Amino acid sequence: MEDESGSHSVLVMEISELKERVASLGNLPRTGYYETYLGEQFDLLLSAYDLAMEIGCGKFSIPTTTLRARDVSEVKDYLEYTFQIYGSRPRFSVTKELSGSENEHFHFLTVLFTHFNREHFIKHMTAIEKARSILDEMPQGLSELETAKYLYEYVAKRVRYDYDNYYDKEDWNCLYDALVLEKAVCSGYAEAIYSLFNLAGIDCLCVDGTIVTDDSVDGHAWNLAKVDGQWYVFDATWDASASILTYRPR
Repeated sequence: MEDESGSHSVLVMEISELKERVASLGNLPRTGYYETYLGEQFDLLLSAYDLAMEIGCGKFSIPTTTLRARDVSEVKDYLEYTFQIYGSRPRFSVTKELSGSENEHFHFLTVLFTHFNREHFIKHMTAIEKARSILDEMPQGLSELETAKYLYEYVAKRVRYDYDNYYDKEDWNCLYDALVLEKAVCSGYAEAIYSLFNLAGIDCLCVDGTIVTDDSVDGHAWNLAKVDGQWYVFDATWDASASILTYRPR
C-alpha cells in the first residue's frame, strides 16, 4: 500500500486472518514447477504473495514460527522464479525483531515488490481479470494440447508487436499491455502465455535469453510449457511477427 507521499507502507497480518482472506481469492497465475522444490512451510509465504497482489500491497509481512532467514535463502531462486512479473520479481526475507520487556523474539516473513507502485498493481490485476475472462470464453471440453494451442494462438493473433521504443515509456506494464492493450514486446507475449497457461492448469515457465544473428545479439523472452507430460517451447512473439492473414501455428 502507499501513503499520501507515495511511499510504500508495510502491511502486517496474523496467520489466521491471512488464511481466511486468501481462501476467498481467485486463482493467480503461478507455475507449480518450482514449488516441488519447496517444503510445506512455504505455503504460508505463497499465500502472503497472493494476498499482496490482490490488495495491491508493495510490502507484506506476517509473523512466523516455522521459517527462518536461512530457510528462505536456501530456496531464494525457486521462490523468485515461481512468480513471473517483468520488472518486479518479488523478494522474500525473514527478519527477527525484539519486543517486550524480556526481549522476546518475533520473526516476520516478508514479501516485497520492488519498483511496483499502486498503478502497477492495478494494471497487473486488471490484466489478470482479462486472462480469467479469456479462459471463461474458451470452448469447453478441450484437451490439454487443444487448450495450449487455443491460448497460444489467441496471444499470437491478437497481440501486435510494439516497435515504438517500448521500454522508454514510463507506464509500460508487460502483462497489461499484452492482454488489455494488445500491443507489447517479447516480455509481454511471454508473460501473457505464462499467465494464461498457468491459470488453465498447464505448467508454464518464462525464459529469458538472447537471439544471435549475423548482425546483432538481442535480448528475448519466450516460454516453456509442460503439455501432456512433455515440455514444449512456445514463442508467440515470432508467430505474431507475421500478419494475421499469414499466421501459421508451429
